Amino acid sequence: MNRSEITLPPSDIHAVKVDDGVGLEAANDTGMTASRKPVFAPWTAATQWVHGGMTKAVVASSLFASRRPKTFVYGISFLSLALITVGFFTNFELVLEFDAVFTPTGSQPAMHKDWVYSDEGFPDTVRKIALMMHKDGGNVLTTGAMERVFLGVDTIRDTEGYNELCLQGTYIDFEGVKTCRVLSATGYFDHHELDVFQEQVHSDEELRQALSPFEFANGSPVYHDSILGNWKKDATGNLTSAQSFLVTVEIPDVDDSNAFESKMLERLDDLRREWSQKDEESGDKILEMDIITIYAYEVEYQRAIEADLWLVPLVGIMMCSFVAVTFASYGFGHVHAKSRTLLGALAVLTISMSFMAGTGLMFLCGVPFTSITQILPFVIFGIGLDDTYIIAGAYFRTDPTLDVLERIRITMVEVAHSISLTTITTIFAFLLGLMSSLPGVRWLCMYAFTTIFIDFVFQITLFPAFIVLDERRIQAKKRDCCFWLPEKQTEDDEEVQEDSTMPAIKDAALETEGSAGSTTSSENSETCTKSIPERIMSTYAEILLRPHMKALVLVLFGALFGCCAYSATLLTQEFKVGDFVPDDSYLRDVLNSFENYASVVRPIAVYFRNIDQTDPDMQAQMVQYVNDLESLEELSSSTVNLTGVDGAPATDVKPFCWVRDFQQLATEFSDQPEFAFIQNLTFIEQLNLALAQPTVREIYGQDIVRDESGNITASRCWLFLTDIDLDSVEAQIDLLHKQRAVGATQPANLGKPKGGWSFFFFDEMLFYWEAYDVSVKELYFTVVSGVVALTVIAFVLIPHWTAVCFVTPMIVMLYVNFLGTLQFFGLHINGIFYICVVVSVGLLVDFLLHILMRYYETSPDKTRNERVKETLETMGASIMLGGLTTFLGIVPLCISSTKIFMTVFLAFFGMVVLGIAHGLILLPVILSLVGPRTGLVALHSSSNGHAEVLAADSEQTKKRKNTHPQHQSTMASFSTDSIKQEASSSHGNEAQVVMRPPLGKATTHGILDDISDEISV
Repeated sequence: MNRSEITLPPSDIHAVKVDDGVGLEAANDTGMTASRKPVFAPWTAATQWVHGGMTKAVVASSLFASRRPKTFVYGISFLSLALITVGFFTNFELVLEFDAVFTPTGSQPAMHKDWVYSDEGFPDTVRKIALMMHKDGGNVLTTGAMERVFLGVDTIRDTEGYNELCLQGTYIDFEGVKTCRVLSATGYFDHHELDVFQEQVHSDEELRQALSPFEFANGSPVYHDSILGNWKKDATGNLTSAQSFLVTVEIPDVDDSNAFESKMLERLDDLRREWSQKDEESGDKILEMDIITIYAYEVEYQRAIEADLWLVPLVGIMMCSFVAVTFASYGFGHVHAKSRTLLGALAVLTISMSFMAGTGLMFLCGVPFTSITQILPFVIFGIGLDDTYIIAGAYFRTDPTLDVLERIRITMVEVAHSISLTTITTIFAFLLGLMSSLPGVRWLCMYAFTTIFIDFVFQITLFPAFIVLDERRIQAKKRDCCFWLPEKQTEDDEEVQEDSTMPAIKDAALETEGSAGSTTSSENSETCTKSIPERIMSTYAEILLRPHMKALVLVLFGALFGCCAYSATLLTQEFKVGDFVPDDSYLRDVLNSFENYASVVRPIAVYFRNIDQTDPDMQAQMVQYVNDLESLEELSSSTVNLTGVDGAPATDVKPFCWVRDFQQLATEFSDQPEFAFIQNLTFIEQLNLALAQPTVREIYGQDIVRDESGNITASRCWLFLTDIDLDSVEAQIDLLHKQRAVGATQPANLGKPKGGWSFFFFDEMLFYWEAYDVSVKELYFTVVSGVVALTVIAFVLIPHWTAVCFVTPMIVMLYVNFLGTLQFFGLHINGIFYICVVVSVGLLVDFLLHILMRYYETSPDKTRNERVKETLETMGASIMLGGLTTFLGIVPLCISSTKIFMTVFLAFFGMVVLGIAHGLILLPVILSLVGPRTGLVALHSSSNGHAEVLAADSEQTKKRKNTHPQHQSTMASFSTDSIKQEASSSHGNEAQVVMRPPLGKATTHGILDDISDEISV
């Protein structure tokens, strides 16, 4: 009969049956033992080898830090502050541009962007200042309203620095003067002059007639949709009404642009308030002005970030308060010095320093920081405190009469595998996020998995160091928070302190007798020393495990799964630019005004490159490509739509395309004798002749790029996006696919990579559309790959073959319920939604794995209900507190100034509620019904891993005690020789249990000796 020596602390002595999957000696009916056939023996041995390796590494790290706590505290504090400081002042980069954050890497628009913006030779990119002037849907075609339009344009042009800024651009007007282009109804009057307007127009009817022609005063064409919103014409072609005036001023995108826009916005804001005051005094609203610019959006976007920065310290304060209160409960019933409030605050400090170290390291590596990275502190606090409560709960369950290093060793042996496993799953979830094509998601995941790993390292090193320092404070009888002040001892306190140490001594003595009464005494002692959360979970477990409650739980969760599965099928995509600005931002009203009072008409560019554009056959292909795109419903345009239909947007002129229009002009001129000479000119000579005309140059000059020899190197045509619902993500994705299909069939694009097409469709809106398109695909990939990855991790790292049978179905159910809950909350699929799903992969499974691992570690001699109850009393209490801290960590997000953080709040709220519900309600019920009867380890030992750690460390402790006599126990009752006791289980297994004296107070006896000890362990 095999006998193994398992070293345990005195308070933990009892023999239990172990089924490690390799072999088990079991008693048969005759009393003889027979070897049970292994269950997946090689796999079990391999997983237990990994299990033991992780446990050894964690225990060694914790003890190494615990033996020199001040060194670790000072060192880690310095390292964290140094990383965040140096990183911020060196490589910190804040990225706010949507295209940089959400445009999928490798997408076609991303590959075309650099060429369009910098390499193709078209005029430099301009920044548009957009004004909308409206009467809340009323007709604006009045002389009074038109005068205000002139005042708005003049306010912009009279702003200091306007002329100097325009000289840095490339636009040249009809008179050959370099200036800024102004697109407005004021263009019907020479040089946008108010005096000219007042001389020519004297009534509202004359104004409507003056604004009806298709040409401005300088002869350039007019697109009424670009200067009037939701306009209508009568049968004669005269305007009858419009809901808004639209003004667009194009300024160069240079270094001085922001300064100019800032001054201009102040002046326009003063003008707007002046108009509002006049309208209030007269009782008649003439015209209201809304303004939007790139600078204004960036300012509001930045304001949204700055407005929510205070939430981070608020989370820290809330966490400190909650954790301090819960940790203080461990000191109730003892002298005041034994309160753990300070240790709770230090636990939060541990997570804060891990956040500083992780983000500082990413700053140093040059990983950009974006607005969505702001959710990281809330994620780290939630995940980090889960491990804190698990470690603290296990530590406070150890015998308080033991030496602090022995208690830390026992604690880490118990929790090492559990916290390591959940950390691995969380890190792996964020590693999956690195596979995303969205840069913002990848950057967030880089910050997250780095910080979570550092947090894990700090949890097993820095937090135990804080525990050691806190125990020294208690031994020195110093006050909790005011640790520099001694505790005022009273006679009552001394009696309470003495009484608090007696149960453990009595229990240990009773256990050595091996009597039946010892078990009862020990259980009573354990009940008396349970913390408040453990007592709550004990009562909860008794209620949950009643037969009728189990049935009710299964029915309710079955109904929840059915409802959420249906709800998940209703998920839709939605994204609005206004979600990135504060709720109180004026830009929200501006965006609503543009949506309500303006036509949805947007010019879209079609580019041509790397071809001979003077070749008639190639020109025919170019025209055919433009015609094919115009055949799409969303890009179709009619020549004239006089009346409109029920106020729908109406387009009055076809968009300009130089190659098509030049062919039409050549055909018209060929029939006129006075233009017969044109037929004898080369195409380049014809082009030179045409562009010499001011009107032609105004229309087409910026769309043709030529080299020094006059040859065309690139060109573009324009289409109008007219018939599309910009609130419908599905409609935009559909147009993205249709235009791409048209481009793929063009002869000039055949055989070329998608980034090298000669004919392509490009607009900044494609950045949004590509993000919409990949979000759903990557969401599906994340869910499926997350389930597969968690299944594999559970199979490899949990040394029990039944783990997969619980993990996989439960995580699938959790995902379905989570997605259905988010749809019920009114959320839609977008980039932020996708990020929340990535985070959920690691967070949701944590609740399951902690409970499952703890169940496997309970004694298999107990019934399923007893094992579940023990699991809930120990690990369940820690999970409950961890879940509450996660919830508190995201509560401040509900008062965020942006809708983005509200989305994150609702998502995390769903994660916490569903995770706790499945981990503390459904999984315990399932385990109580079909949980495996065999166990994983005997308390803190197993044949491969835990026993080796315990035995090795105990031998090192014994060696040091023999070498250094001053290392003696403070407990006189255990200062004698070791006590050996044999205990046999009810099934005939025998285990020789060696009970060694508890360790005395550790003192430093040389760093080299300690390092040698750790290597041995």
